[in-house]
Order: sequence, then C-alpha cells, then structure tokens
Amino acid sequence: MHPDAAAPKDRYSGCDTDDGFAYAGQRYQTALDRESIMSFYRAAATADGWHADGENPTPVPSAGLVVSGAAGCFHNEIDGATAYLNVWFPSDLNVPGETQEPKDVYGIELTGSHDGDAWC
Repeated sequence: MHPDAAAPKDRYSGCDTDDGFAYAGQRYQTALDRESIMSFYRAAATADGWHADGENPTPVPSAGLVVSGAAGCFHNEIDGATAYLNVWFPSDLNVPGETQEPKDVYGIELTGSHDGDAWC
C-alpha cells in the first residue's frame, strides 16, 4: 500500500547473510510531507493488523552510530515469524559532502526471520 500521491520507484529484496533474515522494500517519490506519509502508514498498518513499535522523527543521532534508519516501525506475526515494517526517509541518512538523497523520497521495508534476528 502507498498513498495515491506517491509514485513507486525502485524495489529490492534479498537475504541478510550476516544476520539471516529476509527483507524486501520499495521506495516512493511524493510531494506529501513527512507527517502525511507517517499518518497514512499508521492507519494502513493498524487496519491490516500491524502493531506500532514507535516512531523516531530523527533516527540519525547528531553523534554516534545509526542503529536504525526507521522513522516508524510496526510488527506482526506472519506464519510463525515476527515480521517488521519500517517507514524510512533516505534523506535522514544524508552526510554533508556525500551524494544527497532527495527529500521527496521515502521507503517502506519488511524484514522477518524465524529465529528472531530481524528488526526495524
């Protein structure tokens, strides 16, 4: 699901061989503001049985290691495994002097594993 005003961009999927979890994601481009995007996914995820794990409006700390780029995280049990849905904004990870991600792009990503090694 995505807001009508969001245009799908690139899609990806695979398996994290270090931690052993599957992932799939999609990025979108939109003129919607961050709160409109988050509001859409709060409502859509809840309606589909996902449970909110919290939001982080500034997922990248001013100093220190980035643990997760997720601005919003939800979880759900699917076929005996906990799956996670995260909403993220690539521009949150922009580093001065490096290639800059556009501010009108956001992504959603699903992760899951049977052994509990997936997260947002």
